[in-house]
Amino acid sequence: MPQGKTKYYKPIEDIRAEIRNHFEFPLVDLLKIERSEKVDLIFQKLVLFIKQNVRGISSSQLRKLFDVVGGIKGNELKIQRPRIAHMIAKQPREKAKKMIILVDVLIAHMDDTNSKGLHYFLKCLLAFHKYYEVLDQERIDLGNI
Repeated sequence: MPQGKTKYYKPIEDIRAEIRNHFEFPLVDLLKIERSEKVDLIFQKLVLFIKQNVRGISSSQLRKLFDVVGGIKGNELKIQRPRIAHMIAKQPREKAKKMIILVDVLIAHMDDTNSKGLHYFLKCLLAFHKYYEVLDQERIDLGNI
């Protein structure tokens, strides 16, 4: 990089605000997908978020994130946040940062009652990401059913 020029990085708090604004409901609701009455809205917002950010991160990077937090529960999960912070810092693309920051925010809201919800959310994240990464098309058009 030429001398005197520094690369601009959007502040993490701005990215977190964009994520909160995108979902329009408390992010902790993502941990309650399986038992939520507004499951359609949650999936709609999650799918749109993934579609907007799918090209920023690879499936293997998401799988590595899943491996970091996969079978862990409660406070042990929160102990992994420094590793996740390192993953965020290494990402050159803002879209990749958004995906990992979303998971980090959810882990920050974790307790023993919603660790199952995080694992379900991560499986959804991986599945929808792979779908849009490979096919890049709508799954269902409700208007044509």
